[in-house]
Amino acid sequence: MFLKNTWYVAAWDHEITHELQQIVVLGQKICVYRTTGGGLVALEDACPHRKVPLSKGRIKGDTVECGYHGLTFDCAGRCV
Repeated sequence: MFLKNTWYVAAWDHEITHELQQIVVLGQKICVYRTTGGGLVALEDACPHRKVPLSKGRIKGDTVECGYHGLTFDCAGRCV
């Protein structure tokens, strides 16, 4: 059991790059990467259509494209 609505360390600063990667925090799979401006992005690592891991997709600019469906998500997780 974990406390919710609190801060937890997910990774060191240098570990998050402009490449998609999956990390697990409190049993939740998270897709993390950096934007071209260096900002940190953390999204649920699952495409909402079929739950395919977004970390298996690719980065297009500052968005993530699902490798299976081609749906593209912005830094806030909205489909664009």
